[in-house]
Amino acid sequence: MFELVQDTSRQLLAAGLTFSYLAGCGALLWQARQRRAAQPKLTAEDSIVIAWASQSGQAQQQAEHLLAAFKQAHLSAQAIALSQLTPEQLQGLSQVIFIVSTYGEGEPPDNAQAFYQQLRRSHLDLSSVNYWLLGLGDSSYQQFCGFAQQLDQQLQRLGAQPQAELHTLDCLHPTDLTRWQATLRQYFNLEFSQPAPASSYPLTLIKRTCLNPQSPHAGLFHLQFSLPKTAHWQAGDLVKLYPWNDTQHKPREYSLASIQQSGSLDLIVRLAEHHTAQGPEFGLCSGWLCQSLQLGDSIHAELVSNQNFHAPDDSTPLLLIGAGSGLAGLRSHLQQRPVHSHNWLIYGERDPHNDQPLIAELQQWQSSGLLHQLDLTYSRCPKQPHYVQHRLQQQAEQVKHWIAQNGAIYVCGSLKGMGEAVHQTLLEMLGQDAVQQLLAEGRYRRDLY
Repeated sequence: MFELVQDTSRQLLAAGLTFSYLAGCGALLWQARQRRAAQPKLTAEDSIVIAWASQSGQAQQQAEHLLAAFKQAHLSAQAIALSQLTPEQLQGLSQVIFIVSTYGEGEPPDNAQAFYQQLRRSHLDLSSVNYWLLGLGDSSYQQFCGFAQQLDQQLQRLGAQPQAELHTLDCLHPTDLTRWQATLRQYFNLEFSQPAPASSYPLTLIKRTCLNPQSPHAGLFHLQFSLPKTAHWQAGDLVKLYPWNDTQHKPREYSLASIQQSGSLDLIVRLAEHHTAQGPEFGLCSGWLCQSLQLGDSIHAELVSNQNFHAPDDSTPLLLIGAGSGLAGLRSHLQQRPVHSHNWLIYGERDPHNDQPLIAELQQWQSSGLLHQLDLTYSRCPKQPHYVQHRLQQQAEQVKHWIAQNGAIYVCGSLKGMGEAVHQTLLEMLGQDAVQQLLAEGRYRRDLY
């Protein structure tokens, strides 16, 4: 009798979860129709459309700066995210300027995924579309501006007419930017004002703690800085640093591990370590932050608004997924969430005995009710090694139920390995259409590096 009741209960639970998931899929489709209805009205009479695709905001900033130049020249133009454009709408336009970043190794930013997949499958005639294309990227990556190149190929495949060769911008290098602006000036007679300089703040190191002092693996450090009260940021934002305060170096960006109200600007940094015949060598920026920088030393930092990773509404159930130093971006969101919010953290590290960063804080959040569920995984656990994607797969039904309740998924950490594996797991669990819809709705957001 007990087994029969238990089996019936399980069946009812499974049926309930399945119903919730199907209801959630229906809600996603309804939201998709609403989003399409809310898309901007674009016609050929809107003479110039600036379409941008950005993961951390740089392409958007360039698009807004260009829009200001058009307005100053009294030319009709509008700037929209690529997520607000479809190939069918593109077909009706005459002049389009694309400004796109590349994500990871040649991937489209999240807000360009749906448009690009539609474009790849399209057989539309775009021969009436004249376009210019600027790609933003970092030449230290193998697929430098890879998405911009792929977009260029697809546009030309459908007959769109490039009005200039593809321009690339390496880490916002001023020379590259000047060359791009000169090209646009030739076609549109624009005058570009100097953009307002990024706000730079002095940060003073007040505390540095090794979070895994007994670990045989690379050190993970929690750094706390004091800074002027005029500095403003929110959960999901980034800080840009120049190693050793030398602007000749390429800047590094780190996810902020605290919110402004906490009283300090916190980072969680993995010490990059390479072993050579002469002994260990450390990463240029991580070695500076984790070893060379002394208490009381100051560094210069720019705060970067990372709109793609900003917090959802407080009422939205939030599933946070990350590993290693990705705890930084997840921690700031947990700090910002109210106690009554619904939060679930899946976090991965290496050794269950020696790699438990900020475990007391996480357990306290669980005890207080801020964290409704805390799942910790360890890839080097002798008995049962697990990665976060394995735990995600094990919790597949609960994840579907979470999505059906209008939940959001935020992922922070390394793109290679963790980020790619989590994405693939979600594709297998939910299907490509549902994942693309979550991206389009802003309910699946990623801060990966």
